[in-house]
Amino acid sequence: MAFSGDFGKVAISSTAGDSLSGRFVIDNIRWAEGVAAGDEAIIKDSSGNIIFQAKISVANVDVVANYQDGLFIDGIDIDTLGSGKVLITMR
Repeated sequence: MAFSGDFGKVAISSTAGDSLSGRFVIDNIRWAEGVAAGDEAIIKDSSGNIIFQAKISVANVDVVANYQDGLFIDGIDIDTLGSGKVLITMR
């Protein structure tokens, strides 16, 4: 998983199995460039709790989850990523 961005940290992954260790406060998760209806993305924390889950019903849509007060978690694991990439914005 790679980091980029000037406005906080943005972790970008296009591979299931990517992970980051540490404590994070997540502002939003965006799943972009999903290719086919039925593709799914599941992201978990290091304890295996699902923090994001989405399945697209049409191709080429973005799914966004915003956490207004921040989501405090330990570790990030890209469990399932059918297609596209996940962008996680954190403080």
